[in-house]
Amino acid sequence: MKKLQLHIEVIHNGGEMILALEDNIPGADAFRRLKKAQSDPRAFPRLAVDEVDGDVTVTPWKDLEDDDLDSMETEFVAFPAKYACEALHVHFGWDRALLREALAPSRIERLSEEGRRGCAEALRNLGLLDKGDLH
Repeated sequence: MKKLQLHIEVIHNGGEMILALEDNIPGADAFRRLKKAQSDPRAFPRLAVDEVDGDVTVTPWKDLEDDDLDSMETEFVAFPAKYACEALHVHFGWDRALLREALAPSRIERLSEEGRRGCAEALRNLGLLDKGDLH
């Protein structure tokens, strides 16, 4: 059975999506859980997702067994930060303690900073950024 990689991302700095967690779930099960989560009254209506820091999205990113399939980012569910841990636990079965740790603001800030440093280093290695630019 084909599996989907679900990305759990947190909105940070007014729109930056930080990958906090990922999980591989059989495709049919992933979409069943996603549809159920979308009907949760705590979820954002599909067209009303604002980019508020701390809000969480779950997106089936790609089929792990067929590299030719495009990303399925049109299917997603989003929850306000205050409901995210409980909603993700209920709908996807992820452990609450794991979710609290993965979605912690201090961890998201650290991951964001690591990402910025990694991008800056890659740009420097390509000669597209001077050593003093970006930290």
